[in-house]
Amino acid sequence: MNPLGLYIHVPFCERKCAYCDFYSLPAVVPASRDRYVDALVAEIRTKATHEPVATVFFGGGTPSVLTPAQIGRILDALRAGFALAPEAEISMEANPETVTGAAFRGYRAAGVNRVSLGVQSLDDGILKVLGRIHDAARARDAVLEAAAAGFTRLGADLMFGLPGQTAERWRADLREVLGWPIEHLSAYEFSVEPETPFASQTHILPDEDAVLAMWDILLEETSRAGFPQYEVSNYAKPGAECRHNLVYWHDGEWLGFGAGAWSAREGVRTGNPRDLDRYLAGEAAGFPPAEADELPYDRQAAETMVLGLRLREGVDLAAFEVRWGAVALARLERILAEHLAAGRLERVSGRLRLTRAGLLVANDVWSDLVGTM
Repeated sequence: MNPLGLYIHVPFCERKCAYCDFYSLPAVVPASRDRYVDALVAEIRTKATHEPVATVFFGGGTPSVLTPAQIGRILDALRAGFALAPEAEISMEANPETVTGAAFRGYRAAGVNRVSLGVQSLDDGILKVLGRIHDAARARDAVLEAAAAGFTRLGADLMFGLPGQTAERWRADLREVLGWPIEHLSAYEFSVEPETPFASQTHILPDEDAVLAMWDILLEETSRAGFPQYEVSNYAKPGAECRHNLVYWHDGEWLGFGAGAWSAREGVRTGNPRDLDRYLAGEAAGFPPAEADELPYDRQAAETMVLGLRLREGVDLAAFEVRWGAVALARLERILAEHLAAGRLERVSGRLRLTRAGLLVANDVWSDLVGTM
């Protein structure tokens, strides 16, 4: 099992993007952010276990709306409540419009050692359609400022299949971003989530053939640049994979802090309220969860298989059987056999993994596996 991971949710954004369905809200006055940090520190103290921790991830929202001093307070609380390894990966998501060179230097001094920049596109017209408030020039400046501040563990997020995006534009964006001083790329196919403002708008998205062509370009350009795919949507130079996200994909355990954050321990998942006021009000009662989901043993086994299949290395079948037993593996065998016969899965050196064809229908494979339990 991996060491425990810690996730910190920062729900504030300068402006909420029209396509986003994560729990976030427009940035509030500084005093309210201070109050939120106070609550985070209190929750960390309440739930401290002093266990070894190898990864910390600040997600959101936009964590970079918090000041370096606020991020430092949170990290100090984590160091006091957990055995944070000296070489721990401490990641923070940042948006280009909310950071400066001075802020990057401050975050690094506070202990952050890995930054992921939400670039999404280098087409200013597309950025406006998405509701982003940075432009391509600001994204370029931000990555250089982060590098100048001493961050060598840098990543960028991009999306494809965007309204008005062409294959040529996508290739140009990829080539430029992969030439930046980064070591990690997250590239997500754009999807319209229900109950977001974008869902009620009228936009023409690229058709399926165009999106598949963009996916081919993504694999081609990342391979050419030395960023092999290690997960369905993630690419990195060798050794630069996001260690915190690997905790999730290896079906490890983590504790989440903040409004809307989830934790996973011993087969039980608990979620904090997706409401800032309810989260803050929970301090008096010790931050009780708003939701709890205890997964049956078989369902846990199926989810371990699904999470492992997200990784290009796939699932070590012997390790899976040691962890979950031969019976759990046997219950999955019929579905696995169907997808193996169809060429969507393959066995390689004792591992089960998605083929290139399987990656295109990965959601269907995962759904079939979970549906068996």
